[in-house]
Amino acid sequence: MPQPDDPEKPGAPQIVVAERPDAAPEDAAARAEREELFKHDITRLDKLRDALHKVVVGAIWIVGFGVFACIIIRLWHLVAPACWQWLDAGRIQQIDHFLLSGALGGILARYLGHALPANGSKG
Repeated sequence: MPQPDDPEKPGAPQIVVAERPDAAPEDAAARAEREELFKHDITRLDKLRDALHKVVVGAIWIVGFGVFACIIIRLWHLVAPACWQWLDAGRIQQIDHFLLSGALGGILARYLGHALPANGSKG
């Protein structure tokens, strides 16, 4: 197996790093100009992130309201007399399957796992 050339030997290939001739160190004015030019990109991304967060929170509220309504309807059909019940056995079974499946808990746990800090600290 061939060995790489030893840089200590004479005639070994040398790595030469060339600097750009037009590159100048960034001074305070250049840094301020760069921050001014790109600050709108940062605020736009923050606004997008906030909008998506509001959509997800709204969806959680809607799903939560739906689950609460299903629980109330299911409890009503357990307690109320048969003449006051409006759902047939098949629909009640669908509600039971919806409420007792692990999909709702999995979705909620996944979102909360991303939204809350892992180490228990605030923020």
